[in-house]
Amino acid sequence: MIQIDERKLIAFTRKLLRIPSPSGQEREIAGVAAAEMKAAGFERVKIDSLFNVTGVLKGKRPHFRLMLNGHLDHAEAGSMKDPYSGKIMERQGRKVIWGRGACDMKGAVAAMVFAGKAVMDSGVKLRSPAILTAVSREEAGRGEGIKRLLEKEEIRADMAVSGEATNLEINLGHRGKLEFDVVAKGKTTHGSTPNLGINAIFQMKKFIEKLETAYNLPRDPFFGPCTVTAIDISASPGRLTPIVPDRCNLVVDRGICHRNRRDR
Repeated sequence: MIQIDERKLIAFTRKLLRIPSPSGQEREIAGVAAAEMKAAGFERVKIDSLFNVTGVLKGKRPHFRLMLNGHLDHAEAGSMKDPYSGKIMERQGRKVIWGRGACDMKGAVAAMVFAGKAVMDSGVKLRSPAILTAVSREEAGRGEGIKRLLEKEEIRADMAVSGEATNLEINLGHRGKLEFDVVAKGKTTHGSTPNLGINAIFQMKKFIEKLETAYNLPRDPFFGPCTVTAIDISASPGRLTPIVPDRCNLVVDRGICHRNRRDR
């Protein structure tokens, strides 16, 4: 019978939550995660130059069938009260562990470590090995951590389980996304004579209006409608000089589809 030590799992989760680890600052938490994985019995535990942590559950065959994937970084704490307390508290009638990154996704990383330990302690022999990847730099949306493992370490698996928050439902697939830059160019002139230049912000305005009203998004037959939105905009030379800008940059997020779909 496979059993998880709930008390130790909670203690490890709280330990992770007490370590600040915004994207790019994962060195300390990577060391703690790696130490716990070694103690749990994972093999080939490794921390790479980006502070990704990997560990292997041994199997009889060389090829990974399953990857368990989570990330160690978290979004900025912002105005969140006691973001690194890791305290247990009542919330909406339930006991929860409080802290930045509790569900996104240090709790899931801890659960994966202890799930692996439970399998090994049970004596179950895996036919194929599994790999746990606790990656860095996920929150920025560029996937730098997992990309390094896939490209530099050439880690491959037939299937993967992501511990991202899904309200404890099993979801199939992930919508994925593209993020790209749009540049509008104009012509500088003094702000007092805008008619002599071409304002790049106004040029970009035309593109944004088309993006909102005339961009026909496809619909995936399984996942549903796709999404698109602007997530950042800037112009130069900027407001430090009274100059009509000759360059405007827009960052667009293009979701491959709108939602995950539960496997019923």
